[in-house]
Amino acid sequence: MKTIIKTIIILLIGAFLPACDYLDTTPPNVLKEEVVFSNESSVNAYMAKLYSDLLIEDFKMSSTNYDIEHTYCQLEYYTGFGISMPKNDNIDKQGQGVDGNMGLPWFKYDAVRNVNDFLKQIDIYSSHLDSAKVKNWRAEAHIIRAWYYFSMAKRYGGLPLISEPQEVVGASNESLMVARSSEKETWDFIIADIDFALKNGINITNGTGRVNKYAALMLKAQSALYAASIARYSTSITPELSNFVDLNTGKQVCGIPSVFATDYYKIAYAAADSIIQSKKYALARDLDANGSNNFARLFIKPETHTEAILVEYYKKPLIGHRWDYYHLPKPFGTNEYDNPTLNLVDLYDNLDGTSAAVVAGADGWVAKDYVTPTEMFEGRDFRLGGTVYYPGSYIGDINFEVRRGVIVNNVINAAVANVVVNGITYSARGKYGMGDAEQTASGFMCRKYIDENNFKNVSNTELSDHPWIVMRYAEALLITAECAAELNDHKDVGKLAIDDIRSRAGLPKLASENDLTIAEVRKQWVCEFAFENVVFWCARRWRTLSETLTGGFKPSGIEPYWDLTNNKFKFKKVGIGAYPKISFLNKYYYNQIDSKAISTNPKIIQNYGY
Repeated sequence: MKTIIKTIIILLIGAFLPACDYLDTTPPNVLKEEVVFSNESSVNAYMAKLYSDLLIEDFKMSSTNYDIEHTYCQLEYYTGFGISMPKNDNIDKQGQGVDGNMGLPWFKYDAVRNVNDFLKQIDIYSSHLDSAKVKNWRAEAHIIRAWYYFSMAKRYGGLPLISEPQEVVGASNESLMVARSSEKETWDFIIADIDFALKNGINITNGTGRVNKYAALMLKAQSALYAASIARYSTSITPELSNFVDLNTGKQVCGIPSVFATDYYKIAYAAADSIIQSKKYALARDLDANGSNNFARLFIKPETHTEAILVEYYKKPLIGHRWDYYHLPKPFGTNEYDNPTLNLVDLYDNLDGTSAAVVAGADGWVAKDYVTPTEMFEGRDFRLGGTVYYPGSYIGDINFEVRRGVIVNNVINAAVANVVVNGITYSARGKYGMGDAEQTASGFMCRKYIDENNFKNVSNTELSDHPWIVMRYAEALLITAECAAELNDHKDVGKLAIDDIRSRAGLPKLASENDLTIAEVRKQWVCEFAFENVVFWCARRWRTLSETLTGGFKPSGIEPYWDLTNNKFKFKKVGIGAYPKISFLNKYYYNQIDSKAISTNPKIIQNYGY
């Protein structure tokens, strides 16, 4: 417990030193537990530390790191829906980003010990505190512990399950070493922790940035859905993983027997449906009359709507992020990162529900000419314009003028230079260009989470502070719909959920319950949650990462050309990136456990194939 006491001593030391005889004072690094748990403010400080250890996969999350200098290299790179300039792309570099560390390694038993300590001490000293608050703190701590284990389980599978602080003094090394439980036991432990909180006092409302009953239900739905997907797909798609057991315990540390899939889908469905039935939350629909602007704006000020269930807030100048800087073009930022691909853009249908996927000839050229650069992308699913800046769209009041070149008398000029036609000078690449350093690689830029009210003030020296939505109502709808499709049950409720998603996007409702297919639900996951660090984990639990991370896949971009002779716009579909160099192995569906953890506890066996 000493580590966490050191953290909160800063908050407490000023209150204790003035009245102390220094020769009689307990050193700050061994401040006694009864002091920490003597008043509400110090317990809240302890709780704040537990929250700070949560892995929130926000702006600062990259594939291999977590800090404000890594607000790029999104997990979307692995799905084929995002790409960077080659010199920055961790996938382009001979596939070195495709390994046992995808999704950021996170094996945090120091955090687990802290929460176990808290639970032990809050029980011992509860008589000093308000009983209702103690009940809620205890429930919150169980949710936080479940979150820690959830973050590890989706990376590593079965884990050592430790629910009490290990007593190091006087203990044998053998007693401190705990073997991995099965993956099923691990997910059951997570769900049981959440159920404890739901049954034992988690508040319906719990203040800004803290978990409440509905965040707990969402975490339960997320956890059960992940377990359900593993049970349904791991045996059939990755049998070598599911057949991998700890020979010392006989436990299946990777994969869950398929017979349990239905049970987990039912648990996830019930938790997500409880959020829906509460009527506490709803999709944001009234932030702007323009559907695309409405979708974009829900991410900037979550306090203006009821879609956000849990939000992470920042406070400048010390706490913030640089998302805007790494996603805006010069001179506002440096747009070399997280460029949406045509593979993503193609998923956003026309408003009548028909496919709008680009059709190109063998030479890559689209047959139709367009009057404006935006014409190809208009009349589409509102979420396209809310997620992506496409050629000719607006960043606030700035036109995103991007092209690969111009055409004069059927001759392409793609040089980085000006072209003079009939005495008028044109930039061949447009104001922002593409394909070169600090330019888009795909023809698109990411709009999601860009604060258009402040983008002209963005710099690489000042942090942005608009918040990150950790959980939002749309996820409850999609979990409900996915479970209904997978169970082939409750499809009336599942259809209502997916229709809510579709109608907010401007799309027609599904014609019948038979149209609630697994393919439809998965498509809506992507269109709704692109660039929110969600789609990668969906692909991982569905066991579909191999569809993009193999030598046969290459993401696409679009090259706009302005035909100055006819004053029309032409588009060419092109392959981008170096994906053919990648060799994806099924073992990458689980992360490699750090060798230090194994050397510390030899009872932990390494995951398959490492």
